Amino acid sequence: MTAGRLKIRIARTFRQRLLGVCAWDDWDAQSWALWLPRCRAVQTLALSRPIDVVFVTATGEPVRVVRRLPPRRACMCLQAWGVFEFPPGYCSIPGWSDVLSDAGGALKIEV
Repeated sequence: MTAGRLKIRIARTFRQRLLGVCAWDDWDAQSWALWLPRCRAVQTLALSRPIDVVFVTATGEPVRVVRRLPPRRACMCLQAWGVFEFPPGYCSIPGWSDVLSDAGGALKIEV
């Protein structure tokens, strides 16, 4: 299995940022990620299963990858400018970082 095209949802409102992936009903789909710009920490307090988390710089370069962050946990990366949340196991699929790089370029991540 290889990583396919990635759809990205942007957490724009306070509610979306607070709830993270729980803000959308179709989180089980492997084809999308949640982008939290200007974010250095995430929590999984309301989740019932793990998520994959990728912290990136303002230029979109990954600086920390957390695979399968368990429920009721938090993690942070002070070097990050933003963070992507993925379904569990996404970052174990071959080619995931190339797909993220292409998607991040499409977002035109800017400070």
